[in-house]
Amino acid sequence: MGPAADTGHRLNAFRLTEKISTYIPELADRHRTETVSRNLQTLLQEPSLSDPAPVTSRTIHNVSAGAPVHPRFARYFEALASGWTRDTAARLTEAPGVSADNTLQTDLSAVTTTLVSGQLLRTVLHVLEEHRNAGRLAGTDAEARFAHFHHWLTSADGAEHMAKAHGTAYAVARNRARRGARNFMEIIERAVADLPRVAQEFSAVSMSSRLQSIATGAGDNHADGRSVAILTFDDGAKVVFKPRNVQSDTALNSLIDWSNRTGLTTLHTLSALPCGNYGYVEFQESFGWPQAQIENQVRYFDQLGQLTAVLFLLRASDIHFENIISSANGPVVIDTETLLTPIP
Repeated sequence: MGPAADTGHRLNAFRLTEKISTYIPELADRHRTETVSRNLQTLLQEPSLSDPAPVTSRTIHNVSAGAPVHPRFARYFEALASGWTRDTAARLTEAPGVSADNTLQTDLSAVTTTLVSGQLLRTVLHVLEEHRNAGRLAGTDAEARFAHFHHWLTSADGAEHMAKAHGTAYAVARNRARRGARNFMEIIERAVADLPRVAQEFSAVSMSSRLQSIATGAGDNHADGRSVAILTFDDGAKVVFKPRNVQSDTALNSLIDWSNRTGLTTLHTLSALPCGNYGYVEFQESFGWPQAQIENQVRYFDQLGQLTAVLFLLRASDIHFENIISSANGPVVIDTETLLTPIP
């Protein structure tokens, strides 16, 4: 890095730290602010975000031409995602350990289409607004005008415009779709390889179980866009795949098991299988409230108080309604990442 580049780098770092201090005043500690700044700079310097390989008009047109009209552009984004992840989709047909009638192709499409849509929807809507304001939309009603825009968007002219004016956005969308496809394939490979251990830990799964479907987005994203996923097998068994270390789950289970043995609590826990930087957790069906099928409501609220005491003792945070569910055996924490939260 030359002197000029180094000066620019330090200037950008200063500006980023200044903005963090302005817009996130909770990070008042200088060391904490600088740590966040360094992490953000590292993220921004990733090739897939700061210097993506160019996306040509031909690339866009080849994968989007012929996409059916959809009021929210879903078919357009689906066509883009499918074209950009074709190699991974082809590998699914050869994946071992999956059921013959699996839905993994559809599941992969849902994952990558969501990623592409999240990146490009505002861009496409912005271009639609430009066309509307410039009077370029032909048609006697809103539906006809939208169809006209969609026809242009999926044409060679539309692809050329989007590549020139918004090429970076399309390149990032493509990279995110491919990253999502790679992570999806990683889940399959790990689930198949770990089947003996999973079957030993979770009674619902057996060695004859074959992977049927994967539903991602069941929790927070983690390293490199990896997501919590619910794995369903052909015999109906389900387990939760977590792309993070699950030893906090096993630690909480150990504490609650001890508390239950001493008679202090009567809480339910979910089995967990640590596998290094990822793991599996027992799937728990949630019962909605107040229609919950809970025989003894007094017992349920007593357990809720017990669980609150345990979490208070551990200085847990982020225990909101999405991270705790009502089960037939009582309330259960399903996200233990923020146990033992340090005092600032």
